[in-house]
Amino acid sequence: EEALNNIPPHIHASCLVGYKKGETLHLIGFGNGAAVVIRDGESGKVLHPSDENKIVSSLGAILAGDVVVLATEQFLRLAPVPTLEEFFQRGSFDEAVEQIGPIIHGQERSWGAAAVIFKIHARENKEDDNVGHVLKGVSFAKIINYGKRTFLLR
Repeated sequence: EEALNNIPPHIHASCLVGYKKGETLHLIGFGNGAAVVIRDGESGKVLHPSDENKIVSSLGAILAGDVVVLATEQFLRLAPVPTLEEFFQRGSFDEAVEQIGPIIHGQERSWGAAAVIFKIHARENKEDDNVGHVLKGVSFAKIINYGKRTFLLR
């Protein structure tokens, strides 16, 4: 948190990180953004940092079929949670993600809008559950980002 306190006031930093271990989704973040879980057509913000200088965390059970969205505030302004919920209820995961792209990229004020969207799949091997491995059972279908390069670390 000391490093966060040294960020100049004109810079608005935010970060959301999530990882799955066993049947639990662990989240940590700061700044303006949110982690949303969509399950069986219903959604909820499971982590919503509101103070740029305070790190918050959350954890909870995750089920096969859940869709997780780690998004900036700008992304959620352009594609609000009810809209995301509707897209993922209507069609397949891939179709829903394809529908989100034009909403974000078609806006004049989409700078800073970014999200990582993934769907949880059932694990094939329950013994393979170490955080150091690539997250088995997680499918990263698309990373939507505008204006900056995005990296997916494995």
